[in-house]
Amino acid sequence: MEWYDDRNKLAEAVQFVMKFSCCFGWTAFASDKTPCCNYKEEDRNIPQGLKDAIKEYIGSLTTEEHSDLMREMALLLGEKFYIREATVVKVLSRILADGDVRENKGMLILSLMTQVNKRMELLEALRAS
Repeated sequence: MEWYDDRNKLAEAVQFVMKFSCCFGWTAFASDKTPCCNYKEEDRNIPQGLKDAIKEYIGSLTTEEHSDLMREMALLLGEKFYIREATVVKVLSRILADGDVRENKGMLILSLMTQVNKRMELLEALRAS
């Protein structure tokens, strides 16, 4: 008998995946709050200057570059048609809050790992409840 033949174990596994996705998926990464997690507190630590600089940069792009950026970010977030510029600013500021990735590409990895760790902590709290 396989573990998934036990309906209770399968149900627990599916629920775990759904909670993980809710806290960690790209769509959640762009959200202020999901049904599972609230990220507003960590967003308060992102410098407003970084957000403003990203917004200004996006505004300075050519129409084609702007469209490409928005399309690529929409694909990452699983949106089919449109995402708001504020969403792009939020995602980029969360990733870049820990430093300039051009200087050290490891900073991008570190930033993403920090995001993963924060969400895993939240997920552990969810699992415990």
